[in-house]
Amino acid sequence: MSEDIDLEGQDKPGIASLLTQLSDDATAFARAEMRLFQAQAGERASIAVPALLMIAASGVLMLAVIVAVMIAALFVLAPFTGMALAALIVIGASALAAFLLYRAGRERMRRVFRKLEA
Repeated sequence: MSEDIDLEGQDKPGIASLLTQLSDDATAFARAEMRLFQAQAGERASIAVPALLMIAASGVLMLAVIVAVMIAALFVLAPFTGMALAALIVIGASALAAFLLYRAGRERMRRVFRKLEA
């Protein structure tokens, strides 16, 4: 990049050549940093993508478990209350759980954003 410059000899560089060299060095440094960042991002992405797919698959399986538990609860309650009332009980309990989770999550998000604004 830079060449050895003899400041005591007669070939003293002018300010223009020094500024040009500085600009070239800064550009080369910025490009090298960008290549490093891209390499690091690519490496992290290659690790993160399979992990995210695993998390997504676990989420799908958990939804299947939730549906299975709801169906099981329906069949357990049906002999005691009848199928229609059992369905209403399971749907009502599920809706109540969803509402309570939503409210708790919304309140936590509000606290987070209040802290960010302060």
